[in-house]
Amino acid sequence: MHGTQLVSCSNCWFNGLQYGTVGLSMGYCAEYKVVLRRADESTCGKHVRKDLMLTDALAQQTRHQRHFERLDGVQVLHTRHPVENGAYLEADSSMLRRDAVGDAAADYGELGSKIESLAVLKAQKSFRGDLAMLSLGRAYVRRCRTRQGRWTSGLHMFRWTRQRLESDPRPELGPEDLRVQTAASLERQVELAQWGLVMLRLVFISDLGSHAIEDGDPVSSLANLAEEAAAESGALTIKKLANWVKGEGLKRIDAALSEARIKALAAELHEPRD
Repeated sequence: MHGTQLVSCSNCWFNGLQYGTVGLSMGYCAEYKVVLRRADESTCGKHVRKDLMLTDALAQQTRHQRHFERLDGVQVLHTRHPVENGAYLEADSSMLRRDAVGDAAADYGELGSKIESLAVLKAQKSFRGDLAMLSLGRAYVRRCRTRQGRWTSGLHMFRWTRQRLESDPRPELGPEDLRVQTAASLERQVELAQWGLVMLRLVFISDLGSHAIEDGDPVSSLANLAEEAAAESGALTIKKLANWVKGEGLKRIDAALSEARIKALAAELHEPRD
């Protein structure tokens, strides 16, 4: 992914349908509820880079807003002009809804709750479904946290993600999961996509660690998990990353948050309130 794309809608966590070379040809902005027809060429002031750890992503967002101040709509990346025509955006999501992941992403926040939409994506057990769940899940937990919630707003997703790390350490993808081709071999492109998705799982868990710092919770020990994993996986090699996850990674995760404590916290979350 080149530098311009890093600050485009295709690399924003509000767009769960695209990441690097993976995804549909069109994206979907869950913030503005619009189909993104040219996501590599648009952005806005709310843009949050999904390829960065939470602290770095938020710092980059602050810098980004110096150039793209608009917080109420999409802008053309190269001109900063507001997008006002159908060349970039489409309000009608009917075409998108012909795809299972696209349909679930377009429903984000429209069902009983956002976590319900994330559960629909999780249930699909697909490469792009996981991508959308993790991308939108990061935005969901961040918003809950800023509204004076706790890191535990991401508890269910933590459990789902931990399960995926154990059961699916090298996620498979098919030709329908690739939106563009690169100069690299197809084998290498697939490996990079696999590495990217596993890293997004670890980044989500690291996000919860960062949020837990303010709560003084032991889960805060996971704040640097993704960075450590990246350092151990060599030249973006999925085999090395998968081996690290199955060994050191899961050990670290379980030490910070055991299954017994997950169940206890889940019970607290479901207790009736006055």
